[in-house]
Amino acid sequence: MYKTNKFSLALAALALALLAPIASARAHGERDKEERGENDHRRPVVPPILEPPADQNVTFHAFAVGVQIYVVTQNPTNPSLYSWVFKAPEAVLFEDGDQDEPVGLHYAGPTWEHKDGSKVVGSVLQRSPSPNASAIPWLLLQAVSHEGRGKFSRVTYIQRVNTAGGAAPTTGADAAHVGQEARVPYTAEYYLYRAAHPSPADEVTDWNEHLEQAIKTAAVSAGIQARFAATVHVAIYDAVNGIVRKYTPCFVTEEAPRGARPDAAAIQAAYIALKGLFPAQTATFDAQLAESLGKIPGDRGHSGSTARGRAWGEHVANVVLNWRAADGFNTPLPG
Repeated sequence: MYKTNKFSLALAALALALLAPIASARAHGERDKEERGENDHRRPVVPPILEPPADQNVTFHAFAVGVQIYVVTQNPTNPSLYSWVFKAPEAVLFEDGDQDEPVGLHYAGPTWEHKDGSKVVGSVLQRSPSPNASAIPWLLLQAVSHEGRGKFSRVTYIQRVNTAGGAAPTTGADAAHVGQEARVPYTAEYYLYRAAHPSPADEVTDWNEHLEQAIKTAAVSAGIQARFAATVHVAIYDAVNGIVRKYTPCFVTEEAPRGARPDAAAIQAAYIALKGLFPAQTATFDAQLAESLGKIPGDRGHSGSTARGRAWGEHVANVVLNWRAADGFNTPLPG
């Protein structure tokens, strides 16, 4: 069973406290500027009934190319009537309009699945006719379930807009064709949203979950569990505190470079510490790092402030790892 100690938990709590006000301040500053600077993160112009709540931000914009599938079905209450009934979509998702780079799939559920394995299933809340009379309607859907961790794991609402094609056939639905499928080509754009202000310091809570899973996978003893947890939490705490300078450092007393992002520092510090403690799980940590960086608002983990934060977090984690490696923990007791 995973165990830790009060010191380690206190450090994790302090790291959360350090990051929370930073996330709030950025919501009206750098993050807004960065996100509004990218067309993909602007809301589309839609009828009012298709607008998600005001506290939702676009987190992903996908172009879909595929088919809408319909099946000839007998009316259950009037057996003399037959119609084309919608069955499911099947489409490939692209992150830009030139169809060069598939990023996911859209299929029955309706489900949107990113190539990182994360999925969201939606339920239709509102419909509005497409300006194109021959196209399927525009939609607003709300997320009802998620699977995996990644781009789509925190999606809350989905819009389907700018549709072309996909409408059900208007002929051929009769007793002789019951069960026959029609695959009608369509294209559309999907805007995926998530809350503008996620729970405070998601980076710390996410990486604490990764720490717990790493400990379970390695099946280390209770004493080692507490030591490893404290090492990771010290690295995260000192990495963030070195930027905000709000509390007394635990071990690393240097100041971070100006302009370093605290969330990027926390992510990189946790990643380096875990990789140093559990080298056999490096591939898993690499995937978790890419996922966390992809969640940084606006710049998708590639800005100068993110790079400075990552470099600082890596430095702090290495200092903490070297400190703990030489603390005599593995020295045999006398006698």
